[in-house]
Amino acid sequence: MVTAAGARHREATLHTLIGNIVREGQDYGLQSPRLSESVPHYKRALALVEELGDRRTQALVHVNLGTAYSLARQPVLSMKHHRLAYTAARATGARFFEGSILTNLATVQDLLGLTAEALVTNHRALAIHRETGNRGSEGITLGNHGNFLNEMGRHQEARDYFERAITIHRALRRRQNEAAKHADLAGTLLALGQADLAKTHLDTSLSLYRAIESPTGEGYVNAGLAVVAAMADEPARARVLIQKAISMMEGCGPTLLINLYFQRIRVAHFTGQSGEAERILADGERFLSDMGASDVGLEKKFSSIRALLNCPTSP
Repeated sequence: MVTAAGARHREATLHTLIGNIVREGQDYGLQSPRLSESVPHYKRALALVEELGDRRTQALVHVNLGTAYSLARQPVLSMKHHRLAYTAARATGARFFEGSILTNLATVQDLLGLTAEALVTNHRALAIHRETGNRGSEGITLGNHGNFLNEMGRHQEARDYFERAITIHRALRRRQNEAAKHADLAGTLLALGQADLAKTHLDTSLSLYRAIESPTGEGYVNAGLAVVAAMADEPARARVLIQKAISMMEGCGPTLLINLYFQRIRVAHFTGQSGEAERILADGERFLSDMGASDVGLEKKFSSIRALLNCPTSP
């Protein structure tokens, strides 16, 4: 016989599952109806588990809400729910879960432009991942740390974190994660003036994405290879690669499309097409504005790209 408490717990689980299902594949943008469909289910689940005093499930539902708001580029609401998730997880002593929540929270802090705070939160997450032996999350968190350091201009330190992340992803055979970090490491190496080594990592990333049949990943890497070609004074090759990237990334989420804007701007800039670079930048800024969401990190990146266009065309 199912008790009243058991029935409420089952209802909460069902609402959480429905929320996950309708959110799945939602396209990182506020225009998608799927976020508005998922949030009421999560909130109903949260009300039920709060009534039951189930702190562990409360933490899980808060994480789901935080993730939904993060995907929708609403970092303030996302941070609120990740903080509540962390408080609930700590009350249960679930260290494994605490570490995962802190990894997510650091990413949200970075979205809000709180990159220094994100680094501190990430260090806490890394300590817990190592304590609990969560190698997969350790690899992801190391990679995130590299991204944060890059944003702060600390490229040599970022390189070390990316290399450590790649080692873990390779050992765990997580080829998609490994491919992504090879691409990130390539960007860092370009910033350090090591274009040949950057190309080697991009080629490795491209092979991995092809092996897992990820056209979007291939497109993303082709955009990076286009930048390398442009910097090497190979404008024809650069234009072919960037067009290939645009074709392969058609229909992907706004976050990836914005990164594609950055690569297109750099290709135009380094091939001496200053007018085209300005046009793409203006399109990208309109696209970001049309998303209707706040992302300090992306806004800062657009500012850095605009600063690039005010510099001479040498890399």
